[in-house]
Amino acid sequence: MRRRRAGVPQNSSIDGVQPVSERTFRRLGAGAVLLALTAVLVPVLFGGQSMLIAQSAVLSCAAAAAAVVGAVGVARTRGRERLWRALLELFLIFVVFGAADWTYRYPRQHQTMPLGPAEALFLVPAALALAGLLWLPVESGRRDDPALSPGREGRPRYSDALVVLDGLVVVASMLLIVWIAALGRIVGSGVHGWPFVTAMAFPLWGMLAVTEVVLLGAFRPPRNGRALLLIGLGLAIQILPDSAVVILTLHRAQSVETTAPYWAGLAIAPLLIALGLVVPERRRSPQRTRDQALITPSWLGRPSWPWIHVYVPYLPLTVTVAIILGLAASGAALGGVLLYLALILAMLVAFRQLVTVAQNVRLLVEVQAAQVRLRYQAFHDLLTGLPNRAYFTGELERAVGEHRSVGRPVTVMFVDLDDFKSVNDTLGHAAGDDLLAGVADRLRGAVRGNDLVARLGGDEFAVLLAEADQACDPAITADRVGQKVLAAMGPAFSLHGHRRNVHASVGLAMADSEAPVEVAEQLLHRADSAMYAAKRGAKGGLVRDHLHRPAAVRIREVSDSAVATLASGATMGSLAVCYQPIRCLEDGRIVAVEASLCRAGSCDLAPPAPDLLTAAERDGSTDELHNRLLDRACHDLRVVRQRLRAPVRLHVNVPPERVDDEALADLVRESLRRHHLNAHALVLEIASAARVPDLATARPYLEQLARMGVRIALDDVGADDSSLGALHKWPLTLIKLTPELSADLLAADQPAERRLRAVRSALIGIATATGMTVAADGIVTEPQLAALRTAGCELGQGDLLGPPQTLPRLARTASPVTTTSVSPEHDS
Repeated sequence: MRRRRAGVPQNSSIDGVQPVSERTFRRLGAGAVLLALTAVLVPVLFGGQSMLIAQSAVLSCAAAAAAVVGAVGVARTRGRERLWRALLELFLIFVVFGAADWTYRYPRQHQTMPLGPAEALFLVPAALALAGLLWLPVESGRRDDPALSPGREGRPRYSDALVVLDGLVVVASMLLIVWIAALGRIVGSGVHGWPFVTAMAFPLWGMLAVTEVVLLGAFRPPRNGRALLLIGLGLAIQILPDSAVVILTLHRAQSVETTAPYWAGLAIAPLLIALGLVVPERRRSPQRTRDQALITPSWLGRPSWPWIHVYVPYLPLTVTVAIILGLAASGAALGGVLLYLALILAMLVAFRQLVTVAQNVRLLVEVQAAQVRLRYQAFHDLLTGLPNRAYFTGELERAVGEHRSVGRPVTVMFVDLDDFKSVNDTLGHAAGDDLLAGVADRLRGAVRGNDLVARLGGDEFAVLLAEADQACDPAITADRVGQKVLAAMGPAFSLHGHRRNVHASVGLAMADSEAPVEVAEQLLHRADSAMYAAKRGAKGGLVRDHLHRPAAVRIREVSDSAVATLASGATMGSLAVCYQPIRCLEDGRIVAVEASLCRAGSCDLAPPAPDLLTAAERDGSTDELHNRLLDRACHDLRVVRQRLRAPVRLHVNVPPERVDDEALADLVRESLRRHHLNAHALVLEIASAARVPDLATARPYLEQLARMGVRIALDDVGADDSSLGALHKWPLTLIKLTPELSADLLAADQPAERRLRAVRSALIGIATATGMTVAADGIVTEPQLAALRTAGCELGQGDLLGPPQTLPRLARTASPVTTTSVSPEHDS
């Protein structure tokens, strides 16, 4: 291993530049202290001419020693480190000549030193010293250290405006101090010409030197802070003999004893400057964290106050205030230049505080905004913008806490994408990210506004269903939202130019009085288990947790009393008839309502009619249930029209099994007669036409209804069990497209699927050509509504245009409509 040669500077950021070793520096410091003590003790030990000789000897030795030590520092450094030392070494060399001149002239001129042009040469080393300070290397290698962000050495960044203001405060303070100490006396002495200029230059140089040291230490800390400290002390002490020169310029002879402090200052100042040229940099740890940097700024080399740069500029200000207060206490009047300088200093300080307050306010706003951003980033998924697992878990724990305390039901839905890995493997991870973002958008659109959708990680999502109205069955609410989630996942996704059908398996779990939970993780686990059960099945389905009863069972519990309920007209707490608006897509008018069975007071959410009718089929009450539904809807139509302020038509669903039954016409005729309705007010919707054994057999019965004035509509056109043969075999006046035919239009940026668009256009074209009105069902988004209107659909129905409502709620939720009739025919 190659050993380092003694005296060779080390430029490592760890070792630092070391012109001499730490031990050698301490020895040099001890010698400097000895010379300084000698200079101080000379006036004590000697007097008269002996003191003058001793002072001259000490001054010469100190100046020569300082020049030699400084030369060592120059010789043992390289590059920029040598440059600034060389400039200050020239200053020390001039100090040697100045000491010789002082020693030679002062005794021979009877303790007076008139200034002439030759003395101006001593301003040259003064300028060199100021330039040398500016070349002091800063810790440039640490500016890019991320551990010390946001500011160098871990300190807060200091604005340029405050740097300028603090610099002006320091300059004004130093100028006021120097004015009180020397400049004021020079101006008042009556000296003119070149002596006046030279006399003014020396105190001003000292002021500039000290000001530069203060500003560098505050705003541009060097790599070797101890060097700046020693040089700054030396330059500050140098002001004393320079001020003495000013006093001697006043041509007032001073005794040898009076000038003794000036001699001591001339001896001590160069020694401190020389020590600053050879002081080694302190070694620093190679791995320094931001917290360590805040506690130990490297430019000082030892633990210190991290905000020292804020207070350093106020040190000369404090001295200035103390001097002014002392003058005021002694009865001296503040006037002239002194008063102006004091006022300028006060204004600078006041303006500085105003700037600081403004920046602090801006900083506070930025900190608050940063806190909001950090909180958002901590509790949200950056890819999808959804809340993350941490946020979802917190909200779920809060909901479970309310469930334990007050028995409030909690419903969780676990959603997992099917075959998500295949998208990543075939199309790339960027396409997978786009898919996750698209799924997040669809989930947000499928749930209610106050439900919470979160991404738990990977392709796993969760939904926390908010509490519904007290009259709403939570199981039915959850069922409906789950079905909407599955429907939202139906259309294909467009991923980097490819269309991929990606479905989701949904697990549903609810905590209620029948299946309570103690912790949130228990409910989430149940939903997760239900989701995996869905994956084990056909995928792309909804599976309910086995611990709570499915909605169909709950509906079946009331199916026995369904007929009696509708016959008696009961509403609250039992079955009722819900009415969903059907609007004209051109102007938004409500032109009809569709009647369906629902639970009264179910807060806009009706139980799925297929589930309810399936339960009725099992106990043989289907026909009677439909009869009661038709009769009750005809009974309510007058009230519906009054509440909506429009002569709307009534749409009622007819099961396909009854269209070839002659009794259907008699039932319709009797209901219209009993409630005094015109036949043109009734529209019978027939779905699942493929279940009709013979379309031609049903035609005479439907034509009989049409001759009465009743309108016949074909529902769910485009569904799996629909039949296109009914379009030309039945007397239809309206077709209603199934929601599946517009599932590709849910989002504005979602491209229309080619086959769906072709089928949709063909059906609309057939209906238009045969004089039938086209309605669209399942409209849930604005883009879907706009696209269907453009495609030629005249009527629309869906949650966006109005959800199913019980009669009492219908008037409160329906928007105002015009009173223009939709048909020339009116009720009887």
